Amino acid sequence: IELGSLAFTIAGVALFMAFSFTLGRRIVFDAIRWTNDTFRSEYAVVTVILAIMGVMALITDLIGVHTVLGAFVAGILVGESPILSRHIEGQLRGIITALFMPVFFGVAGLSADLTVLVDPQLALLTVALVVIASIGKFGGAFIGAEVAGMSRAEGIAVGCGMNARGSTEVIVASIGLTMGVLSHNLFTMILTMAVITTLAMPPTLRWALRRLPIGEKEKKRLEREEIDQRGFVANLERLLVVVDEGVVGRFAAYLAGVIGAGKPTTVLHSSGEIDAEPTEGLHLEEIEKGAEDSREAAKKSDETPVREAPVTRRQHEELSAEAVAKEARKGYGMLLVGLGRAVTSKGAFSHRLNEVAGAFDGPLCLVLKPAA
Repeated sequence: IELGSLAFTIAGVALFMAFSFTLGRRIVFDAIRWTNDTFRSEYAVVTVILAIMGVMALITDLIGVHTVLGAFVAGILVGESPILSRHIEGQLRGIITALFMPVFFGVAGLSADLTVLVDPQLALLTVALVVIASIGKFGGAFIGAEVAGMSRAEGIAVGCGMNARGSTEVIVASIGLTMGVLSHNLFTMILTMAVITTLAMPPTLRWALRRLPIGEKEKKRLEREEIDQRGFVANLERLLVVVDEGVVGRFAAYLAGVIGAGKPTTVLHSSGEIDAEPTEGLHLEEIEKGAEDSREAAKKSDETPVREAPVTRRQHEELSAEAVAKEARKGYGMLLVGLGRAVTSKGAFSHRLNEVAGAFDGPLCLVLKPAA
């Protein structure tokens, strides 16, 4: 073992991981946001994601570690990006499922030779490998469930669900084969173990779940998820807010924070026709206050805590329909408008409100103050 080379690899991996989860995280988020907001191409964001994956894989290869590490870290960062919509995620999954997965598993299958299992000794070793792997994975998951305070039935269900090896073992075994660490016979045995445990997981998990009674907390969680799936706000992915500096605008900003907690929010701030003194950055404070109240409410109701998402602020001296339409093309689930003097003395919407609302093709939320 060359100590100098080993030290370089360890230091390189440490620096790579530290950079990836600090500055790298921000770079990835900004790259995805900028691409989504700038390019009109249908697959621009997917292209950038694949480029990020390729660059990070090359970096780990230069460090002396397998490219899988770079691609894996890239997947973590991309998955955490707040701008990653369901549409883009669906496109990415489609490419992975239709192209990368068949190619990878096809190559892995070409490297395996199932005829070696005709040898009784290798067949017995394969059976022993499957049994030992299943006992180890099931036992570890079951003990972990017991330590976590779960019931025995829940522990069995966790063990059955965790016993599947799936693609992880195939990836690790493929790396070992390419590096010359594993022989073709051992690779075939590991591949067989992964396939058998994966095929056995669905029926054993269904059997375990049938024996598992649903508790009150689980019933409430399922009911809440069902309501969220049918609801509108829970399915919002990005929020566009149009406000001025008045009382109505500040309340609309707070409401946007409550509604859009954990969702990327863009604020178009108009400094014209105000009904209060200018207050720089006050809307961002109101949005953060509303988001914090929403997070606290989620904690009290035992819901999944929402993550923080970036808020973008853009200043417009005279907010126009063109500015709203230009921003709306970047993809938003709802427009929330909070403008003073938006209702005339006759009770009708003002000309400015009609222009702003008409520039957005989607759901609207209007925060209005009745005319005096």
